Amino acid sequence: MKRIISVFLIITMLMLVFASCGKDTGMDKGFTYPIDNDPVYLDTQIAKDNGALTIINNCFEGLVRMGADGKILPGVAESWEISSSGKKYTFNLRKDAQWLVTKSAGKTIGEDYETSFDTKLTAHDFVFALRRALEKNTNAPDAQRLMCIKNAKAVNKGEAKSNTLGVKAKDDYTLVINLEYPDDDFLYTLTTSICMPCDEEFFEMTSGRYGLSTAYLIYNGPFYISSWNEDTSISLKRNEKYAGEYKSTAASVYLSVNNEISSRGSKLSQGTYDITPLAFEQYGEVSGSKKLSFTEKADTVRGLIFNCSDKYMSNLKARLAICYGFDTSLMEAGEYTVGKAQGIVPSACLNASVSYREKASDVQKLRYNNKKAEGYWTDALKALNEKGMTITIKCSYEHENQLRAAIQNLQKTFGISCDARVSPMEEQALLNDIRSGNYQIAYAPVKAQKDLAADFLADNVTQLTKYENKEYTSLINKVRNASGNDRLNGLARAEEFLINNGVILPVFEEKTFYGTAEGVENIQLSACGNVVSFYNAIKYE
Repeated sequence: MKRIISVFLIITMLMLVFASCGKDTGMDKGFTYPIDNDPVYLDTQIAKDNGALTIINNCFEGLVRMGADGKILPGVAESWEISSSGKKYTFNLRKDAQWLVTKSAGKTIGEDYETSFDTKLTAHDFVFALRRALEKNTNAPDAQRLMCIKNAKAVNKGEAKSNTLGVKAKDDYTLVINLEYPDDDFLYTLTTSICMPCDEEFFEMTSGRYGLSTAYLIYNGPFYISSWNEDTSISLKRNEKYAGEYKSTAASVYLSVNNEISSRGSKLSQGTYDITPLAFEQYGEVSGSKKLSFTEKADTVRGLIFNCSDKYMSNLKARLAICYGFDTSLMEAGEYTVGKAQGIVPSACLNASVSYREKASDVQKLRYNNKKAEGYWTDALKALNEKGMTITIKCSYEHENQLRAAIQNLQKTFGISCDARVSPMEEQALLNDIRSGNYQIAYAPVKAQKDLAADFLADNVTQLTKYENKEYTSLINKVRNASGNDRLNGLARAEEFLINNGVILPVFEEKTFYGTAEGVENIQLSACGNVVSFYNAIKYE
């Protein structure tokens, strides 16, 4: 009997083993994701478009990394300490971190690259990267994020040498960063592209071509670039030499260059893409599919946007006249509206690693007031020495009728001195016109391009509106130099300043949708969805 039972148990165990062998674990699969444009370069310190940042996020690893829940996780640094003053950060690096040198990069180093090049990744690689990021000649687009580091401003202005920057390698595996002032977002900043490590020896070998092709890149993240086909695609493969905590469950990622947003919904449904951002129209086409899943990001505010470089809209009183005379109650919420805008900054934007909007109160708004509107209009005409003004508001076809009603109300208030017109178009064409500055006023969405509320106010808004104001610049600089409640209150004051100066009149907060194919899980989106991480992705087929 014992012998029979033993045989039975062995057979049962073998059956379980065979069953588990045939089970789809979802691991070791390939994924496809569309990016708008072929990156010009993948230099970690100066990359700025979302496609490039997604590639860098997957192919490099900083001292720390952002988790799916917004929590800061270990990266190359396995642990860190922050002083009680909040101005000294000490990072303890993994001793097994290393650079991956591909055959393509090996050609840059030399034939004997496998033995001649030291692939060990150390604290010195972070020192070089941060110094380089802040050097004046680098012109790093996100250098402002690092101004909290001691002597950063002087280095960035060329008034001090980079070796005076408050970043030191105590030894190969201990990095110390001293700040000028505490920064609530500093750990978050260290997860971003500008803070990725850079090997000085390899950088010098590229002779100014670092990041321009696979021949001029080495990697320390979960993936590496296996091929880069100009204007077509970039393929990533799992980095088997990656020694960190986030070894990729995905075997590869195919990044398809596709700026035809209208095609993304159908390609998701057809299984061409595993995940993709979706415009409202495309979401409407595929939202009924039970095979797809969707993630929402409240990353957009829609309202009146003024081109402050325009002949008439450069005048503060002209802008305020239109803001006070614009009856926002005539504008209807769309199907994908979150609710009425509580300010200019959308809810997805972060401050101190949490939603800024949740902590900030509803900022003061200009309220509809015909009397004030009429007074500002009269003052604007005098200041501009004009008897009348022609104003054109661009919008998407969806909002044309609502906007015409609001325009009629403006004309009643301003009389024959106002020739107000509506110019409807496809939303993508509208966005293109705003980016190029080809508009006077637009009723349009402003989507967060970066996760931080301070970046949204300092970069997004001012770039779209062409707004230049010394008082506002000073206000933003104070925000960046503040922490805690001082920063929170400073951000709210910056929002109020833009609204009270008629730069943007926020009306609604809206969502961006990301569609995911059937069976695809664990693809991680940044707070505002602009950067995508695939290292933890799985796909059941």
